[in-house]
Amino acid sequence: TAQLSDAGFARIAVRDGGQGIAEAHRSVIFEPFHSGKPQGMGVGLSLSRRFVERCGGRLWNEPNPDHGECFILTLPWSLGTDFLRATNV
Repeated sequence: TAQLSDAGFARIAVRDGGQGIAEAHRSVIFEPFHSGKPQGMGVGLSLSRRFVERCGGRLWNEPNPDHGECFILTLPWSLGTDFLRATNV
């Protein structure tokens, strides 16, 4: 989902219906070089969060109420509206 808030931010949420993230990994998934995958390098979420924060936004995750995970990012409108237009969301 994507929406623009009155606070001047675009909010983008991506949900899946998979098994979600184990509680033991929840606090470290954004740490560099942490991966839950055997072949993973553990840099994707760390780099993504750093990029979003340098643009003035936030990136975090929450468990879905039933199952799966939701990753949410916010960006200032000046960046977010261009992103929304470019992706046709």
